[in-house]
Amino acid sequence: MILPDDPILTELLPSFCDDWERQLDVDRWPDLVVTRSRQDLRLFGHTVMGSFAQFGLPEGAHLGKALMACARDDDWERAAGHVDALRCLLSAVRRALAGLPSA
Repeated sequence: MILPDDPILTELLPSFCDDWERQLDVDRWPDLVVTRSRQDLRLFGHTVMGSFAQFGLPEGAHLGKALMACARDDDWERAAGHVDALRCLLSAVRRALAGLPSA
């Protein structure tokens, strides 16, 4: 896992992970699974793509793009796999942050 070089982003990453874990486990993804709104899934994927790209996490940005494709294809099973991959990515970010020297 390669973390962004920007120390400000690195400082913000724990809060970023907290927020996205909440989005995936409580706030957004569970609602999307219930409503099965393709438009909302596309918007969710777009938000994932932009947020992870801005934080220097291209793997997450690619997963957001993949979620947008799932919305287009109405493929909720594949979307669930991408959400699981996002959870794994966030865990990897946390592990990488834990390995950084303290400031």
